Amino acid sequence: CKMRAFGRIWDRVTRERYGITDAKQRRFRYGVQVNSLGLTEAQPENNVQRIVLEMLAVTLSKDARARAVQLPAWNEALGLPRPWDQQWSLRIQQVLAHESDLLEYEDIFAGSHVIEAKVDALVEESLAEIDRIQQMGGAMAAVESGYLKSELV
Repeated sequence: CKMRAFGRIWDRVTRERYGITDAKQRRFRYGVQVNSLGLTEAQPENNVQRIVLEMLAVTLSKDARARAVQLPAWNEALGLPRPWDQQWSLRIQQVLAHESDLLEYEDIFAGSHVIEAKVDALVEESLAEIDRIQQMGGAMAAVESGYLKSELV
């Protein structure tokens, strides 16, 4: 939902603020590094499921799909991954891409009233926050005033 919302906001900002009329040039493309901070040292084999679930979150929705995904290795909580661990991480992506039919379908969430309601709420809240920061004088003013730090904390 977050990435669907971001794509809509990106489209609106590039169209309205920057006057980009070609929809192809307004396309939002992004890559993701799946969160390795959520991996655990205890029973690291369970990190496999954690990684796959996070990867699915950024690939299931065609309208919000990451264009590049970098996965952590199952044992990154223990130290830097070895070449074998890195290859294993790559194989997870290849299995998803070549051994499932996920990428063959249009957006499987299109038309979901649950997803649309969440995306609409995120877009509305985000645009309100952008307006609030613009009224402060922009991002630099929001940083200098301490507003952004206090909101992040």
